[in-house]
Amino acid sequence: MTPSQAFEMLYDGICTQMLLLLRQSGRHFGILCDESKVRFEPPQAREQATQIGRMYEFMISGSTFDSFEITQDSLGQTYANFIAGLTPGGMERVSVRIRGIYQIFIKDTQNEDCELFTRVDSGFIFAKPESKEPQAEQNLSEQEQHSLEMIFAQKHNQKVLDNLATYQHKD
Repeated sequence: MTPSQAFEMLYDGICTQMLLLLRQSGRHFGILCDESKVRFEPPQAREQATQIGRMYEFMISGSTFDSFEITQDSLGQTYANFIAGLTPGGMERVSVRIRGIYQIFIKDTQNEDCELFTRVDSGFIFAKPESKEPQAEQNLSEQEQHSLEMIFAQKHNQKVLDNLATYQHKD
C-alpha cells in the first residue's frame, strides 16, 4: 500500500467515525460531497439537490437524520445513505461514497458554523510513485480553488499538513 492509499483510507475511517458519532449523539449536521460520488434513486432527483460547483451540500436533520445509516457494499466500499425530500412530496434515496465526502459541518454551541472534518486530497501531500514530485495543481474551478485556499488558511489544517510533511521527510 502506498502512503497515498494509506492516507485516503485513514481519512475514510475518520470520516466514517465522525458520522457515526454524530448519528449516535443525535447531532444534526451537514455534508459537502463530490457530485461524482453521489447516487440518487430515482436518478432525476439530482437536479433538486443543493449544488455548489461540482459539489452537493446536504443537511442531515429531521427525517433525513432519522433515515441516515452507514453501509458497506460487497467490494468493501463504505457509503452514507439517507432519504431526502428533494422534490415536493418526494422521498429520494441518496447514497454517498464516504470517499466523496469532503466536509462535515455543524452549528456549535454558540450557533456558529463549525467544520468538523475537511478532506485533503492525498495528491497534495504525497508524490506520485513514478515521478517522486508533488502533484501540481491541476486545472481547478474557481470554487475548488477557493475551497483549497480556505482549507489551507485554517491554522489547524496548516498544522496537520506541516506534521504530515515532517512525517514524510523522516522516511
